[in-house]
Amino acid sequence: EGQPEQQPLAVALALSEAFLGKEGASRIQGGGFAGTIQAYVPVGKVDSYINFMESVFGAGCCSELRIRRKPACRIL
Repeated sequence: EGQPEQQPLAVALALSEAFLGKEGASRIQGGGFAGTIQAYVPVGKVDSYINFMESVFGAGCCSELRIRRKPACRIL
């Protein structure tokens, strides 16, 4: 049974797109079934993005990940 009145991923995606405008990107990650969204946020807007999303979905709803500057490497 679905819950069409509960659409947190669609809401999160729409809010992210409105917040970021042309300064970032967001997409559904993990198939959308209890998945997540992934947002690429400019460094200067990370804190305000997290605060914005937490004001809607609650504290701890965001996890900040950073893409490292160095390319992949093999550890022997």
